[in-house]
Amino acid sequence: MFHRYSEPFRRVIFFARQEASRLGGATISTEHLLIGLLWENSWLVEPLLAPGHTVEALKRKIETVASSREKLPTSVEMGLAEPARAALSYAEEEATRLLSSTVDVSHLLLGLLRTHHSKAARLLAEFGLEVDDLRMKVVQGTVSPVQGPFDTAVCAFYGIEIRFDVGAEAVPRLIARYRGHMALIGIDPVKVIRGDLPARAESMVLEWVALRKDEISVAWKAGKAGNTTPPIPPLD
Repeated sequence: MFHRYSEPFRRVIFFARQEASRLGGATISTEHLLIGLLWENSWLVEPLLAPGHTVEALKRKIETVASSREKLPTSVEMGLAEPARAALSYAEEEATRLLSSTVDVSHLLLGLLRTHHSKAARLLAEFGLEVDDLRMKVVQGTVSPVQGPFDTAVCAFYGIEIRFDVGAEAVPRLIARYRGHMALIGIDPVKVIRGDLPARAESMVLEWVALRKDEISVAWKAGKAGNTTPPIPPLD
């Protein structure tokens, strides 16, 4: 099944693992997958919410529900809780049902809604999402899994690829990837929000962000306006 996962789908699982650690979960649950999905692409969910609800309110509600104990180190081995495993299985079913060769973020959202008694499904229902309605929108092409202007890397150097975080709203955030590792990077202040990049790669990314903050902001504004984001020079 893993080979069918799109890159955004894999990033959701990565973010879910980080959130489970931060919130003290012993396993990755459906609510962690939902937080990871919102980190990866909140624009997928936002237009689906019932009037009066916001993505930020949904994030706060999930964190309240998911918080349990003190933060666990990311090195701790962590498996999937049974409802989360079911959600991934349902996501693959939805991709097959909708004739998609890859399992994408929209399929995971459908999978979470189908785990009827899970915390994520209850929260999504509370905020106005309904599985049949979402499935029809996916079929009609009115649900987009990615935000076009932020669809490509803005910079790459020494094997590191950097993209904008499509889930960020007012302030740019970046996702850096290196040999199967990832990190979510803030630019004001420049810091690693969460991630597991090797120390040398992390250091180079932070150096690049500090050096290119102005260009990052310009590219971010262009993308937010619906334009193609200009490439940003790498480290010299």
